[in-house]
Amino acid sequence: MTNRKEPSRKTTGLIFADTGGICCICKKDIRHKNGVSADRAHIYGLNLGSARFNPNLSYEFLNSAENLLVICNDCHDLIDNIAPNEYPAERLLDYKYNHIVNGILEKWREYLRNFYDSLDAIPYDDITNTAEASGWLKKEMSIRVNQSNHLPPLFLEKLKKDMEGLMKDTIEDIDLYIFSDDESE
Repeated sequence: MTNRKEPSRKTTGLIFADTGGICCICKKDIRHKNGVSADRAHIYGLNLGSARFNPNLSYEFLNSAENLLVICNDCHDLIDNIAPNEYPAERLLDYKYNHIVNGILEKWREYLRNFYDSLDAIPYDDITNTAEASGWLKKEMSIRVNQSNHLPPLFLEKLKKDMEGLMKDTIEDIDLYIFSDDESE
């Protein structure tokens, strides 16, 4: 018997949002003027005989966001039909979560650049020194990490560590280039 019930709209929305419009395997842009040209792929196969099928996993899990990724049509064919043995579930999970982490980090970098630029141009009223800027960024980072709690612990820790490193560099730049004159007076 073949299970063909589709994942929920909410699940589909979650996994598409995580992609950033890019295939997590080949990095091809899957956005087109008429929508998205991509497939929902199961990391662990949904049916007996499908690539990476594991009979010990529940049907609910198999159709959950945790077990799905959005990839281009070519990569879907590759992982399920052309070379499924080269793409075990663990490798696909690495692709998926590294892709999500990198997307979050890119948005964090952009936020930090904008934050720095706005301090340089027109200082925030509530931020008059490096310590206040650091406190502001730590709160923002905490919010973003909490929004990413759907990531497995290993990837969440990597995300947090990388975000902290980027934040530290930005705080050093703020201290050196924006508030250095103010604090020396």
